[in-house]
Amino acid sequence: MVNTGSAENHGGRRSAGVLPRSGATTLAALLVFSVAAAAVGDAYADHPYENPPDSPHRTNIITRLPTMLWHYVRDTLTLAKHDRSHVLPHAETVAGLHALEGANTVTWIGHMTTLLKLDGRTILTDPWWANYASPVPGMGPRRYVPAALGLDELPPIDIVVVSHSHYDHLDLKAIASLPHRERITAVVPLGVGRYFRGLGYGSVVELGWHESTIVDDIAITALPAIHWSQRVPFKKNDTLWAAFSLESPSGARIYFGGDSDRDAAHLQPAHDTPGYDLALLSIGGFHNAGVHCAPEECAALGHDVGARVLVPMHWGTIYLGEGPPLDLPARFARAAVADGTAAEDVWVMRIGETRELPAPHDKTRVLRPLTVLDR
Repeated sequence: MVNTGSAENHGGRRSAGVLPRSGATTLAALLVFSVAAAAVGDAYADHPYENPPDSPHRTNIITRLPTMLWHYVRDTLTLAKHDRSHVLPHAETVAGLHALEGANTVTWIGHMTTLLKLDGRTILTDPWWANYASPVPGMGPRRYVPAALGLDELPPIDIVVVSHSHYDHLDLKAIASLPHRERITAVVPLGVGRYFRGLGYGSVVELGWHESTIVDDIAITALPAIHWSQRVPFKKNDTLWAAFSLESPSGARIYFGGDSDRDAAHLQPAHDTPGYDLALLSIGGFHNAGVHCAPEECAALGHDVGARVLVPMHWGTIYLGEGPPLDLPARFARAAVADGTAAEDVWVMRIGETRELPAPHDKTRVLRPLTVLDR
């Protein structure tokens, strides 16, 4: 059952990196995408959705280009030699998933793709299996770590939750290939449902910010995020983006952050809730202010929403120009512990790893003021 809200609560109406096959292709593709983004950025002036009032402004691509180019030259050409200790062998991935069958668990498939098992229901977030996050075959951000499980290896899915329409979060081929779609409910932000309709899904539910639905006894609420959306030229922000709150009948509460920068105003709804057992947070791509947050601010975001266990994601799968990949979770962990999270409650997971969720606990807490770190 969906609680509908007003258009004003839906996010406001009118108010990425490369790893191709060679360094030369990397720079060429980066320049193409950068120029295209700059050209399109202001061309679609009458877009329907926008970020919460007073959100951080997105950094202009031209301003970011010199730093991004340097990072790509410095890091992508050596990426193949980077440590792969953050990737679990496939056999261990399969064994770990089966070993905790029946428990409430989280499995990191890669990037922001996870399998959540809550009270017997299986939820898939931000499905992305493609080799490239791009509308152009063979160009754009390229995976250097494959998805931990194949689509045919997934357990039966009950719910698909998508945070926004970008290619590294919504893989059209993947969602068209999931088996038994007639029994799956897709829960997505406003406008994103168009990509699921006609594919045989049992139900497609679109939510605006602060709207909720209950699917198989899992309560799902869309929450504000600071990001943007676009899949084709001249259609910027034509669909909404969101974070999500997921709550099971047994009381387990998960915060799925999608992609977002951090700002006090957009976090207020989650901040005012009883808190979360686990927060899944995007820590990569933070060279782009107003779109992603740096690892330190992402850790603070987890504190803001009252999460007990913090899980950094959106790193170690594709390169987005933010520096050596394995530095990101280390920075996140240091900041989280410095801000009061117990070291054992910072889960730097390996791609393919499954962990049992912390038991639902008394989420009564003292709310600290919402503040944003100096940028």
